[in-house]
Amino acid sequence: MSPAGHRSLNGQRILVTREADRAASTVLMIEEKGGVAILFPTIETAPPQDSEPLKKAVEGLAGYDWVVASSVTGVDCLPDLSTVSGPRFAAVGLITARAMRDRGAAEVLYPDRQDAGGLCKALIDAGAGEGRVLVLRAEKGRDVLLEGLREQGARVDLVVAYRTACVNHDQSTVMKLLQETPVEAALFMSPSSFICFLSIVGTKDAREYLDGVILAAVGRVTAAAMQNQGFTPDVIPEEPSVAALLDAVAAVNSS
Repeated sequence: MSPAGHRSLNGQRILVTREADRAASTVLMIEEKGGVAILFPTIETAPPQDSEPLKKAVEGLAGYDWVVASSVTGVDCLPDLSTVSGPRFAAVGLITARAMRDRGAAEVLYPDRQDAGGLCKALIDAGAGEGRVLVLRAEKGRDVLLEGLREQGARVDLVVAYRTACVNHDQSTVMKLLQETPVEAALFMSPSSFICFLSIVGTKDAREYLDGVILAAVGRVTAAAMQNQGFTPDVIPEEPSVAALLDAVAAVNSS
């Protein structure tokens, strides 16, 4: 058996539902592992309807004790962090933390349990309950982090960094997906990517399309969103990354 990280997808067709502008690296990884990527973006991001709060927050980063990002998309709106003195930086997980380091942050806190609850605990343990915290996230998001920090006395500013919406596919594109050769696995990188897949395709057709398909959720929050809709993930990797997700899919195929 091939070692972890080197398992082949053996020509299997893998549905990729993430944003079109972030899908290229995923497609490349699938092809490098011997799979065939079927690209069907279900979500897209847009700037906040009111960009002024984000602009002011970015200009005033030095006034915060902590700057927290809930996703890579939130990191994209930040300046070169190597030029920002004052705040410490935190991210919901490893991938977002890497994005912040790529943006110039020398050190980024992220939790072992990579979700809002885990991040809240990590920040409180690091003393964030006594400071001023900027949280950058999507327009719609969970309030676990905000409520937990505020309960500890933190002064939290929530700023919308972007909006997430379902892609408006025309019916012919949807029918093409449903009628072409079935996929062996489907990747869902966020709760919204799965919920939008159901919305775009229709729950009944989605259930038929995904019947017998390996359902791969990048993490526990995404898995919970799938379970809430009556779908059971087959794969939830220990590390919430594309590489770990694909390796876990390949492991199912080779078992």
